[in-house]
Amino acid sequence: MPIRLITLLFVSFVSAVPVLSFWFQDAPQESRWEADIRKLEQALVEHPQEPGGIVFVGSSSIRRWDLKKSFPELSAVNHGFGGSEMSDAVRFFDRIVTPLKPATVVLYEGDNDIGKGKSPEQVHADFQQFVRLFREKLSPDSRLAFIAIKPSLKRWHLAEPIQKANQLVAADCLVDDRLTYIDVWAPMLGEDEKPRPELFVSDGLHLSEAGYQVWADVVRPALQPRPVSAQ
Repeated sequence: MPIRLITLLFVSFVSAVPVLSFWFQDAPQESRWEADIRKLEQALVEHPQEPGGIVFVGSSSIRRWDLKKSFPELSAVNHGFGGSEMSDAVRFFDRIVTPLKPATVVLYEGDNDIGKGKSPEQVHADFQQFVRLFREKLSPDSRLAFIAIKPSLKRWHLAEPIQKANQLVAADCLVDDRLTYIDVWAPMLGEDEKPRPELFVSDGLHLSEAGYQVWADVVRPALQPRPVSAQ
C-alpha cells in the first residue's frame, strides 16, 4: 500500500476519534442498564409478586442489601441496580416499580449523583420527577419512603452538597403525608461527628453488615404494609 494512502488513512482515523468519543459519551443511558433491568423483569416473570408489597429501588447500597435477612417478616423486592442515579430511577420507573403495584416504595438515590458532580438542586428536581410518576402510576394508598443520602468515608468531602440535597427532599416529605424522609445521616455518625468506619466495607463507600443493621433499624418503621387497591 502506498505510503501516502497509509498516511491519509491514519489522519482520517485520528480525526474521527474525538467524534467517536463524543458519540459514546452521549449514548443513551438505557443501554448501560438494559441487562440489569431485564434481569429484574425476568425475576418478576419467574417469581410473580402480589400487589401491595414493598419494592426497594436505588443504587448499589440497595442492590447489595440482603432484604430477607434484614426484614424476614416482610414481602420486599430488591430492584436496586448499582451505579444508578436518581434520573435512572425515573427512567425505569415503569419497568421496575409500576408492574409491582406496591404499597410502599423505598428509594435510595442521590449518592452517585452528587459523587459525579450533580448539584443538590438537580437531585431534588429528579426526585420530584420520581414523585410525579409515583402519583400518576400507583394507588393513592401507596407510600414513598426516601432514605437520606448517607454520609460515607469516601465522600465525606461532599458532605455539604449531600446534606443540601437531603434537606430539599426532606422539605417535600414534610408537606406530603404519602412521603416519608428516613434520616440515616445522624445514626451513621460517631462522637466525632464523622462517619463511623465500622459501618463500611474496605472501599469506604458501601455498607458493612453493621451498616445495614443501622439502616434496617431506622427503615423498619416506614415499612408497615397496607393494602393497595388494584389499578
